[in-house]
Amino acid sequence: HTHTHTVPEQINIQLASPDTVVVSFVTFSIPWTIEPIAMISLDSSSTKNITGVTHKYVSPSGNRTYYMHFVVLSELSASKMYNVRVSAGASAPFSDAFEFKSPHASGLTRVAIFGDMGSYTWNNMGNMMDDIQNDRIDAILHIGDHCYNLGGDDERRGDAYVVFESENF
Repeated sequence: HTHTHTVPEQINIQLASPDTVVVSFVTFSIPWTIEPIAMISLDSSSTKNITGVTHKYVSPSGNRTYYMHFVVLSELSASKMYNVRVSAGASAPFSDAFEFKSPHASGLTRVAIFGDMGSYTWNNMGNMMDDIQNDRIDAILHIGDHCYNLGGDDERRGDAYVVFESENF
């Protein structure tokens, strides 16, 4: 996998509380500032930019540097569809827009529990995608064994898993 160094990849959203999610992503370089940005909107009239934090990680060989970005999106309205785009900040490009549904304030939350995902074409990503597209689940809980030997090939094995997963959503 070839990386365009400041383009966000491996984007994911994690539930943090009933009205808060954290969007995280990776770049392999950063602009002069290291304050990532999430552009979030319910519709075109309510767009706002929220800044976050960046952590640097160097692979065990010292040959690869990752910048892991985290932006907290709080005070979300319950059960609403939001659009989000992310950037490493400054002049770095924004990602494509992704849609997510904010947590429910009350009532039933349908959670799919998945494990043993892997980074191969015969994993269960297709089933998960079908459940999401057909509104059968509200959230996904990964219970482990997402991918084996993540640190293999100087961390490229883990990249393959997360990029494979992101490209399916």
